[in-house]
Amino acid sequence: MIATTRKWGLALVFLLSLCIGEATRVFCQNSPDSVIFLEDFEFGPGLWQVTNGLWSVGEDTTLPSNVARIGKIGGGVLNGDVPATGFDTYLVSPPILLPGISDNEDLRIGFTHWYNINAYCRAYVAVRLDSAGNQGPWQTVSVEYNSNLNLDYWRDVSIIISQYAGRRVNIGFRLYGFCNTFGCPSGRGWRIDDVRVVKSRFRNNGLPIAWDFDQDWTVDADADKWWDNYGLFRVGTDTFVVPPSKPILAGTNLNRRHVPASSYTVRLFSPSMGVPALGTNEDLLLRFRYTLERTGYTSAGVSVVEDSGRGRWSQETVLASYSTSTPWIAPLLTLPTSFSGKRIRVAFTFTGFCNTFGCPSLKGFHIDDVNVFTSNSVPHVPQPVFPRNDSVGTGQTPEFRWRISPAALRYRLQVSPDSTFQNNVLDVSSIDSLSFKMINALPSADYYYWHVKAANTVDSSAWSPTWRFRPIITVIEQPDEQYPNTFTLSQNYPNPFNPESKISFQIPIASDVTLKVYDLLGREVATLVNERMNPGTYSATWNAAGFASGVYFYRLQAGSASAGSAQGFVETRKLLLLR
Repeated sequence: MIATTRKWGLALVFLLSLCIGEATRVFCQNSPDSVIFLEDFEFGPGLWQVTNGLWSVGEDTTLPSNVARIGKIGGGVLNGDVPATGFDTYLVSPPILLPGISDNEDLRIGFTHWYNINAYCRAYVAVRLDSAGNQGPWQTVSVEYNSNLNLDYWRDVSIIISQYAGRRVNIGFRLYGFCNTFGCPSGRGWRIDDVRVVKSRFRNNGLPIAWDFDQDWTVDADADKWWDNYGLFRVGTDTFVVPPSKPILAGTNLNRRHVPASSYTVRLFSPSMGVPALGTNEDLLLRFRYTLERTGYTSAGVSVVEDSGRGRWSQETVLASYSTSTPWIAPLLTLPTSFSGKRIRVAFTFTGFCNTFGCPSLKGFHIDDVNVFTSNSVPHVPQPVFPRNDSVGTGQTPEFRWRISPAALRYRLQVSPDSTFQNNVLDVSSIDSLSFKMINALPSADYYYWHVKAANTVDSSAWSPTWRFRPIITVIEQPDEQYPNTFTLSQNYPNPFNPESKISFQIPIASDVTLKVYDLLGREVATLVNERMNPGTYSATWNAAGFASGVYFYRLQAGSASAGSAQGFVETRKLLLLR
């Protein structure tokens, strides 16, 4: 995918008015979001330096189409390949004065990168002290980027460098190549962009706490949120792996059918969270959903680390290891009581390795709905998501969705034609996901009301706010003599749309009618009409709030659509949701 915008261009202009600038580079300690240093290379190399050649700053017009990038970047080697000889070259930042930090803060380097190298090349991120021009030795702070995990798209990386707080440093991007009797370096080299140093403050993450990844993920380094050490984990929708509750999840190589066929260990870390002092017979619990598709060359697991602040981890405990492919399941794990009263992070690990018999393949490790709580925690009130309050045209078999509730193990959903819930048409308890799909069509009613509550073995939450929706379609009034004489399905309007679009159709004779919406894989995502209808012109509105952007299809079927039926009709059209 071609990147058509530069993420930091406008931010750079804004920050220049707030921070001390030097040759259009930003060195600031009190800027919004605690941005200490920011570089997008759009002004050229500036004060960046190169040791031993190869690195340069500019546009690269020769990158493969799947990683083409508009604008200037740092590259070793721009518009070419690495030399087939030994080399050791750095792209070095200007001096950066890092601020002091407290125990509830850390410092991070963030950047986005792409590389393509063979087994005779290595890439690292390093830091060195810079005191009045006297530089110390380089110290590697990143994992090793090598041919085991060549990238087929630009990935964001976050690296903790809290150990350098209060010091003046340079950041170095090192590209190293060597020759031996078996071969020499080759490949396109290393490309980097959007380099930043950020001071992040821990949120007051007490327990219980939960993440469903719909709103709690960032790949940038400007907040204490989820991050991984390699860039293989991503968060978003995946057309190959669909979670049971909603379209958003965290996983290895989203929307790429297979994980890399190489050796690696990648870890996805949670934000830091504070564990209260546990009482007698009180347990610390972790619940999450995962699916694993693996070969004999991959494994997965989950662990917990003690976070001592300033990027220091003093204890790690493996909670579980997974070596069997499985569909979505939701384990409930008990954490050691030794973490009582301490700060912790949860880490999900995915490992691949190669040997003489084979390498990793298949889809990898995907997780969702992470929940950390104590056995005495009372679940929080869940937040409704869909159908939205006062939405119209949701269809007669809507899918109800809500946000994750900290400490919840199950949910109860009620749907009623009255706001007092005295005449419920649906009352379902023990729902163990974040959604519920209606199977039977809702009876005819002007409006419906719904709410949801969470529960665990200790207690239940209060009911969520009550939302109402209108599932019925609109009948366009017309004189009897003007009833349509053919079946017709019109193009939706507007198209593209966000979040609602109207679909009109005509029925010439009394018919059993269904109007359904499908995604690109042919999965039904909404039923707008499912009833017997009299002749007339109708319109139904699809409210796509909560659905991912993309192409969908809507299909009208009326009467008998079997071959040879003169009274049957079926037609499908395409619609485009753009966020």
